[in-house]
Amino acid sequence: MIPSSYSWKPGDGTILRISKSSLGTFGFCPKQYEFVYIEGIRDDVNDDMVRGTNVHEATGEFYNRVGEQSEAIMQMHDDGYRQRALTALIDCFPAPEEFESFSVGSGAPPLHQLKTTELLT
Repeated sequence: MIPSSYSWKPGDGTILRISKSSLGTFGFCPKQYEFVYIEGIRDDVNDDMVRGTNVHEATGEFYNRVGEQSEAIMQMHDDGYRQRALTALIDCFPAPEEFESFSVGSGAPPLHQLKTTELLT
């Protein structure tokens, strides 16, 4: 896998990393993008930022795990073992102890408890 970077330069062995946040920051103020994503100048960390980072990390880990098992999960689904496929998919969610917090907002359920049945229907 080729590493990515927000401060990508041609020929540096990486690919440009683009997120919705970084693209929005660049559109709002290219200089702010430079300060935040290239120079690494950040605001003080608050609870919302930690929660957001945890959600992004947990979601990324989920998709990595699903990717590793996607063929087996789809085969179970295609063979009519929908409940087994759903269980395998749910098992791809990181356990709460793997991350400090999965809360996606005040009063929201932990990420690992969100419904996944829509993914297989």
